[in-house]
This record gives sequence, structure tokens and C-alpha cells, in this order.
Amino acid sequence: SYEDDEALEKIRATALAPTGGLTEAQHAARAEGVGASESWDAIFNQAPLWLAKTRRTPPVDDSALFRLGHAIEPYIANETALARGLRDMFKPDTMRAGKMVAHLDYLAKEAERTLILECKWRGTRDGFGEPGTADVPQKILFQTTSQCRVAGYELALVPVLFLRPPVVVYDVPSDVELGGMIEEGVNRVWWHGEH
Repeated sequence: SYEDDEALEKIRATALAPTGGLTEAQHAARAEGVGASESWDAIFNQAPLWLAKTRRTPPVDDSALFRLGHAIEPYIANETALARGLRDMFKPDTMRAGKMVAHLDYLAKEAERTLILECKWRGTRDGFGEPGTADVPQKILFQTTSQCRVAGYELALVPVLFLRPPVVVYDVPSDVELGGMIEEGVNRVWWHGEH
């Protein structure tokens, strides 16, 4: 038993400490723009996104899922690096283009090009097509397109762990037209938030 309240609080603080994910500064940046993972909402789910960005709805507490995802992320990235011969892999800081915000999982080099890694873990292959293609669920397509537009790179790899190895990798090239549509949607949602 723990009779010392101070010792108990230290244990709780350690047990509840974040194990990865966005920093406080990154959360603050996301509050001042639309994150890449929210880009699908900027087109197809504008009212709930507007409510969230104007703080009219309470934030969703999915921190346990985020912690799990961030705990698995390095394994997925390393397996992808081994399979694809990636090098110079690192986690960049927040990137912005207007009101578009991107928190990339990793940047890496493959041969002479730099590309984005957007690591995912899923329980099923629903919505995913053949490995090596851009056949990923729409929300992931919008997320990676937004990331490519903000970061200025032409390719995002989406390595996915479906419950157990191996990691399956999808190659999602930048789409300039879709990126423009996303940027317009983000700007429209933000304009309504300010006005």
C-alpha cells in the first residue's frame, strides 16, 4: 500500500506520462489550422470540423488510441526502412502552408528522393487494395495528399501493420488537383470559423 500521497502522485504521473504523439506545441499549432488527418473533414464533414475548430464541441478523448499508434509507429517505420532500403529517416517538426498543418510521422530517403512515411495499423484490410499501389481508404488518401502539399514532396509511403507482420506498403503519389481542392476546403472552413 502507498501511504505517502506525494509518492503516489509521482507514480500516477509517471504511469500517465505521454508515451509519444504530438507535443503541446504541436497541439497548439493544430488548434490554429487544419491538420492533414482532418483534411477529409474539410471537404466532406465541414460542420463537425467547424464546431471543433471554433471550440463549440468538447475535444474527443482518443488519447489511448494515439498512444498505442505512436508506440507501434517506430516498428512500422523500421520494418519499412528494411524492406525498401530507406535511409536518413527522421521525424520532422510541424509543417504549415497557410491554414494547412502537417505532423509527418517520418521523412526518409529512398535512392535520391525524399519521401513521407505515414505509418498505420489496422485490424482489417477493408478499404486497402494491392500493396505498392495508391489504393488506400479516402481519409488516408486525403491525409497524405495534404501532407505532400504542405511539405512539398511528391510521394508518401503508407506502411500498414494489419495485426501481425509483415508490414504492407502503399505508394501514394502527390495529386496536385486534389491538393488544391483540400486547400480550398481548409480555407473555407477556416474563413467560416473566423467570421
